[in-house]
Amino acid sequence: MCNKCSVMLLVSQNQENRTLSGEYEVYWNSLIRLYLHRVENLKNMERENTIRQVGINDIVDASEKINAGITYTDKDIIVIEHLEDMTERGSIKLSKDMIMIMACLEGKMHINLNGKFYTLHPHEVLICRPNIILYDHENISYFKGNAVCLSTRIVQNILHNGSDIWNKFLLFSQNPVICIGEDSQQLFSLYSEIIRLRLKLPQRPYHKEIMTAFVKAAIYELLADLDHNTVESIPTSMKQGDILFKKFIEILVNSEIKQRTLNYYADRLFVTSKYLSTVSKQVSGRTAMDWINEYVVDDIQHLLTHTDKSIKEISEYLEFSNISFFGKYVKSHLGCSPKEFRKQLGYKK
Repeated sequence: MCNKCSVMLLVSQNQENRTLSGEYEVYWNSLIRLYLHRVENLKNMERENTIRQVGINDIVDASEKINAGITYTDKDIIVIEHLEDMTERGSIKLSKDMIMIMACLEGKMHINLNGKFYTLHPHEVLICRPNIILYDHENISYFKGNAVCLSTRIVQNILHNGSDIWNKFLLFSQNPVICIGEDSQQLFSLYSEIIRLRLKLPQRPYHKEIMTAFVKAAIYELLADLDHNTVESIPTSMKQGDILFKKFIEILVNSEIKQRTLNYYADRLFVTSKYLSTVSKQVSGRTAMDWINEYVVDDIQHLLTHTDKSIKEISEYLEFSNISFFGKYVKSHLGCSPKEFRKQLGYKK
């Protein structure tokens, strides 16, 4: 073979090798990208799987593990002091029936809420709504903080007669941080002192009612701060879903007799039942039927507790088809019949 032919053959082989090398490079790069993508997916899945859902009862059960000072607890209220001493780590998702309010007393509290980072300073409070995720995030700064956990049931009962208050709560989805000011923080500190003092004394009748009254007062103080820091009306930037939910709650609050069908409220709002329930879930973490039943049950409890109406009269007043259906409805939501509920209260006519 002539030298010229040898050179041409060598060049051809080199070009072929470079072509193969390029194809292998693309192939291996694709494999590497696929591998990295799978690893990232596995990490995300692992992260999601390690998120624990937490409710009121879970915090009570884990009180020894978290090492923070739980100064008061019942089925609706938990007061936690010294968040800086918490030793239990991990990401948590608040249950659909719990709200958490965290306050920074000293230093800086770094919090990852639904993937968004917030830094709390003294005189600032963070409102954590139901179904929100608190990702595990180590605080490298010095801080001192307290928290209060409330069931949505007690918040709804406390704020039952104020639809305008729910308007303010809707603002938390846009900015969950509230600046309460030094005077308000002193007030909250005094509430804490009163609660601590009350807990040291022997329990007396109306113990829970007294504690609820303190919490109610503190919530109204917080709402006053929110009102001071926001405009009077709903901002124009509020999403249509928030506005729809606001109108839905207004209908519930302002109805003397709460209708128990989703279609009734959807028709009043000119939307489908499915859409109303979806929006309610997105905005509040609860379905529209959850809210309807919550308000109906609250009315039932009020009538059974604070009126002399017979069970039949209450059933007719609330427009149940018959007393049997009323009894089944009460038992499914309160765990006992209307008669048993009154008996537990020591009701006598």
